[in-house]
Amino acid sequence: MDTDVKEQEELQLRKSGVLQESIKRSSAALTEVEIEIRNQLDKLEAQKALIEDKNGEISMVRKRVADLADEAERIQRTKSALELELRDAHDGHKSVERQVSGFIEASEQLKRAQAMEEEPMYLYLIHISEP
Repeated sequence: MDTDVKEQEELQLRKSGVLQESIKRSSAALTEVEIEIRNQLDKLEAQKALIEDKNGEISMVRKRVADLADEAERIQRTKSALELELRDAHDGHKSVERQVSGFIEASEQLKRAQAMEEEPMYLYLIHISEP
């Protein structure tokens, strides 16, 4: 019986050793998996940070585009106002040209009238009497 008990104990020890070895291998495998998961998490965190940086850049670009669109709209309004002022100035210039032309014509008529007043009266009478 002692041999049966010893054999049973040896069998139990072997089984225990096999189980301990299996536990060690499983523990090592779990550690490797844990390390791989941490590495993947680190990579994901780095990608997340990169995405956040890109989102920040995109936000800045969008803001700059909106600012440029506002500036373009302001420039267009200014251009339209200047074109209107130019048309008004051109129309005003034409009006002044007509006034100046009228003044010149009136001045010439005045000069002719003054010249006729200064002509000796006999020349005026000659002009009148000529057939």
